[in-house]
Amino acid sequence: MITDLKRIANIHTGFTIRESVSYLADGDTKLLQSKDLPSNNHEINDITGLSLVDWRYDSDPQYLKQGSIVLLARGNPKAYVFRGSVSDKVTVGHIFVIINLTTADVNPEYLAWFINKSSMAKEHFGINSTGSVLNMTSISTVRDLPVLIPSLAEQDGIIKRNQQTKHDIEIMKRMIELRQEYNHAYNDQLLSNIQNTQLESK
Repeated sequence: MITDLKRIANIHTGFTIRESVSYLADGDTKLLQSKDLPSNNHEINDITGLSLVDWRYDSDPQYLKQGSIVLLARGNPKAYVFRGSVSDKVTVGHIFVIINLTTADVNPEYLAWFINKSSMAKEHFGINSTGSVLNMTSISTVRDLPVLIPSLAEQDGIIKRNQQTKHDIEIMKRMIELRQEYNHAYNDQLLSNIQNTQLESK
């Protein structure tokens, strides 16, 4: 089944923080910023380093929920799954779009993968993004994203294969690092042996 994202999720933009984060410091609301996003995966697990802000606005903050999809709307769209809960009191700024699924037929992790990796999503965002220097993804573009929904078992299979690929890439990176370390040590030893041989021949 293919349906627009707006039919299976509540979608809203982050809050526009008018003051500097330092001015609002020392509150009990945690503010997720682009610098806090993980670089090696698409899950938001660690919130210990988030800035604490004093919420000084009339409207209540819209805290992230367990399974919320946090979409970075500036630059190439990137989706992250929030693994915390409302009790963590985490909110986001206006450069994010928040997606909260309203159906149990879609796994949040699958939706994040779909947004980040599927050709359907890439084509949709590529056609509809704005900005000549830095791409911006509007909330209307996110709402109109066509989402292909396979069965939960098929979604789980996609997630597991994606996780396995990430694991394999990490192993390959480590093997390359070990090979580089070995070659460096071997070459150093080779040069040392050549130098010692030349000294002994004098």
